[in-house]
Amino acid sequence: MNNVQDNKSQQIQTVRQQIAYSGPIPDPASLAQYEKITPGLADRIVQMAEKEGEHRRHLEVFGQNANITLLQRRDREARVGQIFAFIISMTTIVTGGYVALNGHDVSGTFISLSGLCGIVTAFIYGRKSETSSDKTLDSRKEVS
Repeated sequence: MNNVQDNKSQQIQTVRQQIAYSGPIPDPASLAQYEKITPGLADRIVQMAEKEGEHRRHLEVFGQNANITLLQRRDREARVGQIFAFIISMTTIVTGGYVALNGHDVSGTFISLSGLCGIVTAFIYGRKSETSSDKTLDSRKEVS
C-alpha cells in the first residue's frame, strides 16, 4: 500500500528547450558541433555568410547608383525641355512682334499671345505633373 502512495506522489517533469537564431551564421555551440561532425565546415559557413553579405552590399550600392543615374537623367531631360520650350516661346513672341510691327496688328498679337500661353500652360502643367509624379514615387516607397 505504501508503494502505491509513492507512485502517486511521483511527478513527471518534462523540460523543453528551444534554441533559435537569426542570420546566416549559427550560434557558437552549433558551429562547434558542425566542426566536430565535419572538420572545416564551420569555417566554410562563416565564409559563405561573409560572401553573402558582400554580395548584398554590392547589390544595394548598384541599386543606389542606378537611382542616382535615373534622377540625373530625368533632371537633365527636364532642363533641356525647359531650354527648348523657352527658345520656341521666345521665337513665337518675337515673330508675333515682328508681324505686328509690319502692319498686321491682330495677327501679330495672336501669334505673340499663343507663344505666351504656351509658356504659361507648360509651366502650370509641368508643376501639376511634378507633384503627381512625386506622389507616385512616395506611394511606391510606402509599398516597398
